[in-house]
Amino acid sequence: MKRNGITIDEVFPSVGCIAKSLQGTMSKLAGFAQVPEHANQKWLLHGTSYENAHEIVTTGFDSRICRSGMYGKGTYFASQSCKIHQYTCKIHPQKACECKHERTMIVARVALGDPFYASSADATLRRPPARQKEWRRHDSIIANVGTMKGHKRGFQDHQEFVIFNGAQAYPSFVVQYDVC
Repeated sequence: MKRNGITIDEVFPSVGCIAKSLQGTMSKLAGFAQVPEHANQKWLLHGTSYENAHEIVTTGFDSRICRSGMYGKGTYFASQSCKIHQYTCKIHPQKACECKHERTMIVARVALGDPFYASSADATLRRPPARQKEWRRHDSIIANVGTMKGHKRGFQDHQEFVIFNGAQAYPSFVVQYDVC
């Protein structure tokens, strides 16, 4: 789909699939702060610790203190809770474990703008790639599910979204949950 000259793909599955009540709440709140359509704003999830969530809510998302991931040193988001769950355990960082302790995720409004759709992993990135035949850069990176060159397994399991400017994301909700 194209809007204002920017190709916009849908987020799959939509974050609202987590729970009908969350979807209803987010829909109501989305109307309070209207964002221009070309900002390509999406509701996305970010897994973290409670301590990091407090810092993010206080000072905002900051990719300068992020670890480098498959698509560079940016702030990562996902639409699927199973993806962000692996970043919520203090004991087993970056593993989707079953530890029985409180977990924390952030539901954020993320302005993806004109995204770059990754066809290969590149952990060296510090900002989105340049657009072809234009002086401007893309605003974010989207890694869709499927075959991915340079990925450690050669395949991207979950859709991921990467921003390199903290002003592109607003931490709307901090959600704490337990693994039963």
